[in-house]
Amino acid sequence: GRRVLPPWRPLSVPAAPQGRPTMPPLHRGTARSQGEERLRLQQEASLRRQEEERVREKEETMLRAALAEQDAAVREARAVAVRHLEALDQERRRANALQSRVEALEGGWAALEESNHALEERRVEMEESRDGWTRQEAVVRKALVEAE
Repeated sequence: GRRVLPPWRPLSVPAAPQGRPTMPPLHRGTARSQGEERLRLQQEASLRRQEEERVREKEETMLRAALAEQDAAVREARAVAVRHLEALDQERRRANALQSRVEALEGGWAALEESNHALEERRVEMEESRDGWTRQEAVVRKALVEAE
């Protein structure tokens, strides 16, 4: 049977070759054609190596750029972290200073309360003493009145 081909390609057009295009086959046999074949193969290998080198250089350049970007991001993150740590350290120092002031005030307050308590005790003692003197004065006046 006849091959049925899609309508968009007439039979006279050969199918497109698959894979990479190669040079047309040379006639084998003469020393000259063998030399040309060897030269063609060397040129193809050289072109392939050059292309691989270009691809490798391009990949290396992209990798270097990505690494440089990453390094910059890491440096920036590190700088931000250092700033945060410095701010936290400053806050800690401020909190410690406030704590010291609070403790000093509490100590002063306790001393004032003690002093106030002592003064109150002294006031009560003086009141009792005054009451005693008042009673004694009354007794003495009475005795003086009676003596008259």
